[in-house]
Amino acid sequence: MERAPAKLSGPSTGCTTWCRPSGSPHPETVGGAHDWDRSKRRAFQNDALIALTARGHGATVVTANRGDFDILGKRLGVAILRVGPAA
Repeated sequence: MERAPAKLSGPSTGCTTWCRPSGSPHPETVGGAHDWDRSKRRAFQNDALIALTARGHGATVVTANRGDFDILGKRLGVAILRVGPAA
């Protein structure tokens, strides 16, 4: 059975802010809560894209990056398999 892709909002729906699938953490909100600098927020945003892609395909993310993916796993409901040393 094939999963339907997540529906994204966009210009045709009148979205005027950073649009994302429902329930995904906004990097500014998460970054502000952790007092991250701009570089760390950008890295977290890239990790969020990986997690959202995995969730969309029903896949598990395999990573040693426990910090970011612990947050993303809980907030997005994506399966995370932690390997190697804590990062």
